[in-house]
Amino acid sequence: MAQFADHKSVAAWLNAHDGQRVRLTCPGTTLRVVGITDGIEELDACSTDIYHGELRTDVPGLQIGVTLHDQGLALHLMASGEREGLAPVSLPVSIPYDRVRLDPADAPEHRQEAAREEPEFSPYELLHFPRSR
Repeated sequence: MAQFADHKSVAAWLNAHDGQRVRLTCPGTTLRVVGITDGIEELDACSTDIYHGELRTDVPGLQIGVTLHDQGLALHLMASGEREGLAPVSLPVSIPYDRVRLDPADAPEHRQEAAREEPEFSPYELLHFPRSR
């Protein structure tokens, strides 16, 4: 499992694993994101370099943006609803680089975890709350 000190080391790792399923975690939290990395691009934002990419998932309507700032890695999870008129869910998460852990999702130590059956998830479930009577 790779550990990082700055945005350049995270960008290099993600670019080296472009097109592969990766697993991002943060020790001491329940955060676990698995997706296919599309690599990281350097963007010029008014004299500040920003590094941005995405993780693709099999969950319809779920987008995961990855932005590398000087202070840490920012994830932005966005889920859209299946019905019109429902506001999308937007969940930004910021992680200091020294707490970011990345590794290939198909690594041997994750095979048992992947073998467990996990419930199917729809982003719509985040948007639908039963009405109280």
